[in-house]
Amino acid sequence: MIPGIHINTVAELLYYVGAGGFGGAALLYILYGISVALDSIYSIAINIPDGATGIAPTASQQLSAKGEVGKGVYSYLMGGIIAVGICIPILPILIAAMPLLFPIVQENMFLALAAVTSVVLLSSFSAANIFAFLIAGALGIFALGASTQQNLIFPMFVGFFTLPMLMLKTRTLQIEKSPRAKINIYVVLIAVVLTALAYLIPGIATPTIIILIAGLFTKIRDDEFVTALGAINASTLIFSIMMVDIIGKARVGTAIVAQNMYHTFIFGDLMLALLGAAAFGITALAILHNLRAAISLFSPFTHTLMKLLLAAYLALLVFLTTGSIGIIVLGAATAIGVIALLIRARRTTLMGSIILNSIVYYMGKR
Repeated sequence: MIPGIHINTVAELLYYVGAGGFGGAALLYILYGISVALDSIYSIAINIPDGATGIAPTASQQLSAKGEVGKGVYSYLMGGIIAVGICIPILPILIAAMPLLFPIVQENMFLALAAVTSVVLLSSFSAANIFAFLIAGALGIFALGASTQQNLIFPMFVGFFTLPMLMLKTRTLQIEKSPRAKINIYVVLIAVVLTALAYLIPGIATPTIIILIAGLFTKIRDDEFVTALGAINASTLIFSIMMVDIIGKARVGTAIVAQNMYHTFIFGDLMLALLGAAAFGITALAILHNLRAAISLFSPFTHTLMKLLLAAYLALLVFLTTGSIGIIVLGAATAIGVIALLIRARRTTLMGSIILNSIVYYMGKR
């Protein structure tokens, strides 16, 4: 219920306090589904994204300028609902096809990462984007290569995405009457397929895949862009745990924690995916039917004092989970995130923190 807190952090806290077994994993995925739906309010209506939806405010700000914030929330949630309806039926196809594609991608990993880099940079080529990509990449190489067992992705992404938007861009937005949008089913379908394929690439198929793949949709209408984000978020909800059975690897923090909580098996993993999808769907419908009330519930987070308290809470959480090294990474990432906003670099380019680290890793293996 706190904007800016990623579900991976919730997963780690649940595991830390002793949640375990299938019941613990089920609770985690129910909370995961709820968080995916609540992101429609956090990242679009009040502009407090978590690491996964860090670029959503770019499109939502365009919609708010036209008085169409409700349209953005509607597009996100409906994109997610339709994506869930697509993901579940195609699971048998993925179970059959992905194990065949996996070794091919692994053998050509450097080319795959180079292609990802090209997508991120060439889709909007500028000096500002290159600078943001490289400086974020330098921090990523340090943070992800540091000789520590702490998860420095969390402080890095809080710094890149949450704190800069929280301090510089957050505001309460007015909701129009009877918001609706025409949902492009092809955008949803493409988002689902690309999200599934992204799991073939190590270091890319993490919660941050939402940011990276969404970069492919920057040339379409703002509401369609938000629809893609909702579809990617909802797809990740299902694929995160099912990929444990499909390709034998969990590349999303939530799924990794779920694996640690209980001995995974395909039927149990499918149940977790369905529980998460159901929680998302119920929460999404509740938000759509009570949109104004839902946004009013979270509007206090847009006040200056609450923003400062939330920032302090996030810093404390970083310190408790990652120590002083996490605070250093948080500070550096926040500075880079602020600079990216000031020079108007695309926030997708901050994914250089993951991509460059993966490229360096695979260059070392060659």
